[in-house]
Amino acid sequence: GLISANLIVIPLMFVGAVVISLYGVFTKSVVPVGGDFQLRWLAAALQFSAYNLVLAIPVLIALTKEYPKLQWLEHGGWLGSFALGVMAGFMQWALLSQLPFLSKSALPMVELAKRAGKISYWFYAMILWGEMFTTLLANTYGVVQRLVVLSGMKPNPMYLNEDKTGKTQFKVQAQKRRRGFCMDRKWWYYIWLVIVTLTGMGIAQFGFINLIAGCYPVFGYLCLVIMLVLLQKRVRAGPEARSIKTKI
Repeated sequence: GLISANLIVIPLMFVGAVVISLYGVFTKSVVPVGGDFQLRWLAAALQFSAYNLVLAIPVLIALTKEYPKLQWLEHGGWLGSFALGVMAGFMQWALLSQLPFLSKSALPMVELAKRAGKISYWFYAMILWGEMFTTLLANTYGVVQRLVVLSGMKPNPMYLNEDKTGKTQFKVQAQKRRRGFCMDRKWWYYIWLVIVTLTGMGIAQFGFINLIAGCYPVFGYLCLVIMLVLLQKRVRAGPEARSIKTKI
């Protein structure tokens, strides 16, 4: 499943990124890069963080079903945030060390891995492909499920309850909503899956660099708004459970 795939891909991604970054740091260029200090990096950092956190929401939701104890989710969130922060720090350090050679590269870490050797290049490229592929699957699943709901089929709502012992429990209430003639949920899922996949393939024809340059800032700010809304969102709880604020 999705969680099992991420349990393999994410540790490999962390190790691969740190190893390639250390190579870049220890073989750094001595050419200084000058320029005035600007705060544009802060906006870019917020966009990048919000965008990737929103993309991770389908995986985070799947984790709540696999690990129902709230304390596990909180500890896992802190550990994951720390590990990703360390990885991002090493990557930034390496990119700054090799900036004269990587400033015009669309995939600078892949280019850095290529400079390290053919084995490291293919190893890192396959890890990066696996990470992007699992993200694609997770978000395609999330979008398709939402479109299925809009088509008239309502999924089973999940209520997150925390009892007096601190254990988190899930209660599922089966509900269906039909608007006139409504096909089976499975067929709606397949129809929207094909539509979303073909749409994504069409959008991909614009090219990676063009999409990043044109769409990334817009989606980054939109995702930042979504994150601010989620920070104020309360988890739906049953009548016997106390309210819990989501921590993302």
